[in-house]
Amino acid sequence: MLLLSTAGLLATAGIGYALCLARVFREARGTATAERFDGAPPTGPVVVPGFALRKDGGLRPDFESRLAGALRLGGDRIILVGGTRAGADMPSEAAAGSAWLTARGVPPDAIRCETASRNTVENLRFLRDLIAAEGEVPILVSNRYHLARLGILARGMGFRVTLRAAEAAVPRTPAFLAKACLEAFYIHWYYTGRWIARLIGHRGMLSRIS
Repeated sequence: MLLLSTAGLLATAGIGYALCLARVFREARGTATAERFDGAPPTGPVVVPGFALRKDGGLRPDFESRLAGALRLGGDRIILVGGTRAGADMPSEAAAGSAWLTARGVPPDAIRCETASRNTVENLRFLRDLIAAEGEVPILVSNRYHLARLGILARGMGFRVTLRAAEAAVPRTPAFLAKACLEAFYIHWYYTGRWIARLIGHRGMLSRIS
């Protein structure tokens, strides 16, 4: 799929990719910041997707900004999704995030951790199964460059989410632009794989992204 996505990108002279990049920036600029809803705590669970930890197990700035957004939202339920990517001796992303929140006054019993998922697709699959059982609309807090992919994947999996941005505004930095460009590539890759899987009726491929 990676090769086919790249081939499709080249065959369309980058038009498909440009559309995906425009989608990333549209969501980045248009999504509200994670703050209390009209001064009231949210009714649905606040969800923070995981982010790869540093080699020493510490949190990277993007992950900290997601957690800070969840903290600003308030509410009595925070779900952290994210397992271990770097090795068995590392804490899970959810566990590291939970420690960060509890150190800032969030009661441990208000936090639920999912520690098996290793990427955004698996994060959302767990969340969908949980929400199907509880019948609520989760509030996902993430970095502005990540919001478009979260929304697209959630809709592709057949459930509704509310998106909230961790940052107050779109960062005007080269690092943000690089991350947005990478997100656009991931989105293009997802759309290519889904289209081909549907075209050939490959249920196994579809199951990996749904």
